[in-house]
Amino acid sequence: MAHARITINGRIEMDENLGNWQARPPEFLKKMVQPASHPEPHIKAVGIVLADSLLTGHDVAIDVTTDGDGTWTMQVSQSLAIALPGPDITA
Repeated sequence: MAHARITINGRIEMDENLGNWQARPPEFLKKMVQPASHPEPHIKAVGIVLADSLLTGHDVAIDVTTDGDGTWTMQVSQSLAIALPGPDITA
């Protein structure tokens, strides 16, 4: 199962297996499913990246930085989460 680490403004908000996240989503991501709360755009972008990681099986590190004027940046690093057999192992 893919692993995700989400950092927002230097604070790690999530650092766990995405299977665990599906069962117990972090509070800041619960905003994504509550339209009345009007989640900030960076939260929506984080949700899209997490969905991609779930579908592709990639580990992901997401680093979001917000500014007081409503602008934000997001950096994403992905790596393959599936351990492939070494060359000396035959199927």
